[in-house]
Formats: sequence, structure tokens, C-alpha cells
Amino acid sequence: MNPYAKKYIIFGTLFVLWLVADLWSKDWADNYLAESEMRNPHPTSVQAPEGDASGTVRDLLVAYYGMEPNEVDERLKGQVLALNEPASFALDGKVFGASGNHGKYHAYYAYWRGEDAPPVLLYKYERNLLEDWTKIGSPKSSPLQIKEAVRTHLDSVTFSNWLPSRIRGLGDGDIADVKLYPLHPGHLSAVSLDTKVEAGKRYLVKQRYIDVHGDSFKFRYRENPGAAFGFMRDIEPDTRSLIFLILTLVALCVIGVIVFKLPPEARLVNVAMAGILAGAIGNFINRIQFEYVIDFIDMDLGFYHWPTYNIADIGISCGVILLLLDMTFNKDSVLAGPKEESKKKDVEMMSKGASIEAQASPSSEEAS
Repeated sequence: MNPYAKKYIIFGTLFVLWLVADLWSKDWADNYLAESEMRNPHPTSVQAPEGDASGTVRDLLVAYYGMEPNEVDERLKGQVLALNEPASFALDGKVFGASGNHGKYHAYYAYWRGEDAPPVLLYKYERNLLEDWTKIGSPKSSPLQIKEAVRTHLDSVTFSNWLPSRIRGLGDGDIADVKLYPLHPGHLSAVSLDTKVEAGKRYLVKQRYIDVHGDSFKFRYRENPGAAFGFMRDIEPDTRSLIFLILTLVALCVIGVIVFKLPPEARLVNVAMAGILAGAIGNFINRIQFEYVIDFIDMDLGFYHWPTYNIADIGISCGVILLLLDMTFNKDSVLAGPKEESKKKDVEMMSKGASIEAQASPSSEEAS
């Protein structure tokens, strides 16, 4: 086989395998790990089979998660909620209006990615937040005046402008199809694991993580709007998205040029570039989908709690380490500078060239 063709096959195979592993693992974490300790909690959604009301909630969770019954009792007791029926709403409907049912709801579970994906819990915290800010900005106003001013402001808020502002990844144009985004009133009560399931009913698990090795190594759901290990997570979302887009395009171009110019014998660099590019593309896909990256590998080293990360971060980190190792220990590395022998040869060639030029040019006396 042509050495260059072999180089491209190795690069492409490793890139695809790493990218598939990253995207699959994030999808698994999205659907099977639940986290309540976030601003917008991430529950998992489990639906009982349509037309089948046999079994208990425990049986349903055993089948969905592949857990043993005693493990379900130990891990998920008190963590299961019965989802309320969806509340109908119109795009121009008032989110905080006193008339209708929506004024009395304090939170919603929104299936903004369709009912097969986990919902997001949206708290209607704007009223309390605005009242606190108004008290600070207008300390002489009475509590009644503050409440009235906030009520007047919130009365103009509709679902068409509230949902895109509260759900990362949901654009203004995406809300047009209301049927894809059912809203369920959010204050739910826990159900017993012995409760008989209702056919077709959805149940939410609000907290689930996996102990791989005690407290030191867990699979735990996290959302990271920044880069690897939380870098840039506090930057304004639109600016951050633009930065990541530019960085990803630059990385794609640079790595493409490097791989194209790599000699076939630079195998370690080829492998490293596949991991770095797969990691960058994998995280970028998440940012396009959700405006955040799903992390789930949680490590506590005892003296330091390592930032939660994912397979893409491993690919990028391993790729960088391989490049450093190649530069440090491979005397023939394509990443290193010119070799000493090459430098000596270049100096010798330059000296010989200068000597020949001096001999060939006439002296000043001969010229006169």
C-alpha cells in the first residue's frame, strides 16, 4: 500500500472512532445520568409502555437502566417524580399573567428537544429577581409600588420571547412548532418505587450518578458552556460561541495542512492530530446543539477535585501529550527544528558557495 494512503487511512480511522466514542458517550450521559444540583436541573425521563400498566415503578427503572432491584432501592429511592399532564399554551400567551393557569405555575419541565430526550426544568424566578434589583435601585419605593412595577413589566412577557431566553440552544425560530415543546407544570411529588405504573405515563429521575470507584471516580452529569475543564465558561454566550467557531475552523485548517504535509513515518504526530481534531469537532457539535458541552467524568484526587471532563477532552489532552513526547524524545521529529547535521551542511555549502564566488570574480587590480 502507498505509504501516504496508509497515513490517511490511519488518521481517518482514528478520527472517526474517537469522534463516535465521544458523541455516543455524551448521548449516553444525557439519557442515563440525572443531576439536580444545577441551576437548570437535568432529570432523566422514563416512560411506561403504551397499553401496558403491569409492574411497578421499580420494575420500570430496572428495565430502563439495567440495574438490579436492590440497587434501584439504594440509589433511586425518593428520586422518582410522576410527571404532570402538559399545560397548553400559545406563543402569544402570557407567562406571568394573573389570568389563566400559567400565573400560578412556578416552574415547567420543558421537552424542548422532543419527548424522547430529557427535559429541562425552568424556574420562573424573574419576579423575585426583579423585585430584589428594584429594591436596590429604588430604595425609597414602597413594597407595594415595587410589586406593581414588576407585575406591569412581566405582564408583557410571552412564551415566544421567554422560552428562547431561558433555554440554551433554543433559537427564536425553533419555537414556531409548539407541539415539539410541551410544558409540564414543574412542582412534582416523589412517588414510591412500589407504585403501580400507569400505561404511557412519564416518570422523571431527578438524581442519578454512577460510582465507578467510590468517591474518587464517578460518572456524573455536568453542562459546561466553556472550553475544556471550564475555560471561558463565564464569557457572554454569543461572544463565546463566535470564539469557539473561529477556533474550531482555525484548528481544522491547521491540522488539515499539517496532516497533508506529514511524512508517512511521522506516525505519532498523525495519531495525535486525529485525537485533537476529533475532540475539537466533538465539543463543537455539542455547542451547536445546546450551547454547552456535556461532561460526565468526575474525578476526586483527594487533594484536588479535577474539573469534570469528557472523551473529547481526553482526545485533545492525549494528542497534545503525544506531540510533546514526539518533540522531546524523537530525534527525527518533524516538529523539531533543523538537525545539527543539516545546519552544519548548510553552513559548509554556504562557505563553499562564497569561496567559489570569490574565485570567479576578478580582483580590483585585474579589473583595472
